[in-house]
Amino acid sequence: MKAIKLGAQDFLYKTTSLSVLSQSIQQALYHNHHHRLFEVNLYHANCLYAQLTLREKEVLYYVLRGDTNKIIAEKLDVTVKTIEAHRANIMKKMQVDSLSELVTLAVKYNIVKEDELCFFE
Repeated sequence: MKAIKLGAQDFLYKTTSLSVLSQSIQQALYHNHHHRLFEVNLYHANCLYAQLTLREKEVLYYVLRGDTNKIIAEKLDVTVKTIEAHRANIMKKMQVDSLSELVTLAVKYNIVKEDELCFFE
């Protein structure tokens, strides 16, 4: 159990065949590659999120909740045009082309942190 917690991918017997050993190594390399790729993308997503202003982060929070521009505008006491401008800036800064891409990025990399949520409610 301790080995699993430390990152072991597989357990091998002392008399493991070369093919089993080779397959186990390939699986470990594959897993490591995908983990590193995720870490790089996570870092990139957090860097993009860090470029947002506090107001843009707030608008993003409400967008991720599924609120419409009109509802967000009412909550923030601004015009719908202002919210549209903020959303356009968010899309540009987060380097996405669609709302679904933005939501996927935000959910996959958990970019809106729990400690920030208290500012937006």
